[in-house]
Amino acid sequence: KGAPYRVLAAGERVVLAEIEGPGTIRHVWMTFPPAEPEVMRAKVIEVFYDGAPKPSVSVPAVDFFGVPWGRPVPLATALTAINEGRGFNSYLPMPFRRSVRVELVNAADRPAYLYFQIDYTLEPDLPRAAGYLHAAFRRENPTRLRRDFVIADGLRGPGRFVGCVVGVRVLDRGEWYGEGEVK
Repeated sequence: KGAPYRVLAAGERVVLAEIEGPGTIRHVWMTFPPAEPEVMRAKVIEVFYDGAPKPSVSVPAVDFFGVPWGRPVPLATALTAINEGRGFNSYLPMPFRRSVRVELVNAADRPAYLYFQIDYTLEPDLPRAAGYLHAAFRRENPTRLRRDFVIADGLRGPGRFVGCVVGVRVLDRGEWYGEGEVK
């Protein structure tokens, strides 16, 4: 990576990694100073495979690592970990055939400090069945009465649904019973 940290200007987009393959990103680690939720969520991670013009991953970084609402808390899952609410780790494998480019966008109106590390392996014999990781950010704020919010809308083709991060914020009297089907 060449430097242990970066200072991103407001609105700046930086390339964190540009790797020729085939290979697999094995681990992504980031940390940034705590801030208001809208500032935390304004750091967007994007991943482009094999020279594609549009990202296959485009998600606020805190959501990518498993925390909704832009409020980091300690978290440990099989594929992500947030240590003491500060060190963000993802172990989601991200195979790529020809190349991969990882970018971070600071969409906030102030500079952002970022420390990061991306670990990968080069694999000349990458299995043909190795699938790309796709991640998208969807939200409805506020939700609309009597209208379903569909989590995995428009998925098609082969692959596996790894999961999602769902955050529900109750606006009225602080009551939500969680009834209803997951769509």
